[in-house]
Amino acid sequence: PSPTLTVLVENNSLCVGNTGTNLVVRNSEVGASYQLYLNDIAVGNVFAGNGGNLNLPTGAITQTGINNFVVKARRGNCDWISLNNTVGISVFSNFSPTIDLSSNRPNNQFCAGEPGVFTANVSNAGNSPTLEWRVNGQIVQGNGNTLTINNLKEGDEISVTVNPNLPCSNSITSP
Repeated sequence: PSPTLTVLVENNSLCVGNTGTNLVVRNSEVGASYQLYLNDIAVGNVFAGNGGNLNLPTGAITQTGINNFVVKARRGNCDWISLNNTVGISVFSNFSPTIDLSSNRPNNQFCAGEPGVFTANVSNAGNSPTLEWRVNGQIVQGNGNTLTINNLKEGDEISVTVNPNLPCSNSITSP
């Protein structure tokens, strides 16, 4: 097999435990066998070249960091040869952001007409998550992790949604 065949990766950034991705051998050769390797260990099955594109699945990747894959090929019982430089796939941990919503009043108890200052203390959401404040379900303008309401009404419900800027994390809304 030609050592100059093109090898592409479908997705070079995954979350740990994800179902994985494919390395694609472009224009595989009929009569050649192809095998995916991670750190010199064979991954999955040997695939027969079909003259077209060949998808070699990585399977779920459980090690975070950069995982280096190589595609090797051979004809018959000849030695395996590497078809590509190492393809690095970044695998990120899953993050679960948390929110602690507090106010300038003990137990968040306000009287109608009072001003209120609400603060969202966020963790596991990255360096610059975005916050979306709501009063009674309607989006309102906050100032980062703080919301000031000058004239609270009885029964007002305050919530905040945090949109993390970390890979492999989901948005969360305060109770």
